[in-house]
Amino acid sequence: MVQKNILDLIKSRCNELGWSQNQFLRNVGYADASKAKRRFDALQFGDWKSAQGLLEKLPMVLGITQEEVDAAVNLRKTEISVALLEKQRAAFTPKALIITDPDRPRQITMCAVCNGTRHREIKLENIPVDEYISFAFQELKNEERMKMVGFFFGKAVGIRINYTFDLSKTFDLDGNHLSTQNRSIEQGVATVRLS
Repeated sequence: MVQKNILDLIKSRCNELGWSQNQFLRNVGYADASKAKRRFDALQFGDWKSAQGLLEKLPMVLGITQEEVDAAVNLRKTEISVALLEKQRAAFTPKALIITDPDRPRQITMCAVCNGTRHREIKLENIPVDEYISFAFQELKNEERMKMVGFFFGKAVGIRINYTFDLSKTFDLDGNHLSTQNRSIEQGVATVRLS
């Protein structure tokens, strides 16, 4: 039997039962139709916490086993993870990151408000690959950049170059190669939302 993700499983069972989506949502047992729709939308977008109540009702409503539901949910989770990874891969741009000690901002809130992480990032999109290292180390001599890096993060101790989505290399301040990773390694991001 071909395994189906949770959305295809629901659609398939509804077709077998002769139900429209609205009939399915009514049969799930939510008193409020808009709440049922929100739970189904949560299921579509992978918000498993919000969809938990709906998922618990599926075996009884659709006449299937809990194991079928669990397998279909796991397949959907895998599909979402793969899609996210492909989106990240497509959006990748080469960059270098200044490694500091400590590696997190001293004042996280101020760093987020001022977008302090931008000072650690060195864009490499229009630089030939064989010049990434020399360009990145040249940027370490930029006094204004290093002043801001020091203010938010502390002393620079090295540099990490993300060549591709699947390759990054770390160097010390003398240019000695320290390690190679089979994945680009991004810095953390802090955001501030005023509401």
